[in-house]
Amino acid sequence: MHRFTIFQMRYVLVPLAGFVMACNSPVTKHNDQQTPAQGVPPAAAGDSSWSSGTPDNENVTQKLTFNREDYTIKAMGTRLAVVITAPGKQLPDSVSQPGFTGILYNAAIADLDHDHQPEIYAFTRSGGQDNYRSVFALAMRSGRSYPIKFTDLSPATNGYAGQDTFYIDNAQRRLVRQYPVTDSSSKRVTNATRTIKYSLVRNGDMYELKP
Repeated sequence: MHRFTIFQMRYVLVPLAGFVMACNSPVTKHNDQQTPAQGVPPAAAGDSSWSSGTPDNENVTQKLTFNREDYTIKAMGTRLAVVITAPGKQLPDSVSQPGFTGILYNAAIADLDHDHQPEIYAFTRSGGQDNYRSVFALAMRSGRSYPIKFTDLSPATNGYAGQDTFYIDNAQRRLVRQYPVTDSSSKRVTNATRTIKYSLVRNGDMYELKP
């Protein structure tokens, strides 16, 4: 972990090994369910625990709190920067993760694997009119950040045309994704919503969100 002053900042760079923002994996089955549209679910307990899908065209800066530590999340080009401040620390810590894409419109902090250390979930959307949403996630552990693999949906997925909503279900320890189902022939949005729930799985220093 590096420290910075007002004149100097150095980042801890974490390799991107195993981190892929890809289309549907041929070996991953989405255990989704189709229910009547219900709008945006209520936020689960915890600070900044859900995303409403703000349609701004510029990156936001989000401040989150976990165990009395403040985490300021900011997009810096193709990197996601996290500045950490805590009571009793004169200088904040900072980490920077490469591989960031899209527009940062919200973020959440959680402990989905129950290791008493936080994960950062940066919610992004595509530019233009496509309105596809995704997640860029990091696991914070022992002063380092580790990329969390997230296998995204393909625009070719049946019934999927973006307009996603993401939020954290702290009770079930799940990242939840919802999107309106689109009719494949007419390309019109139907009155149904599809829900996919992801669990955080850890294998050594490798993390992955799995449906």
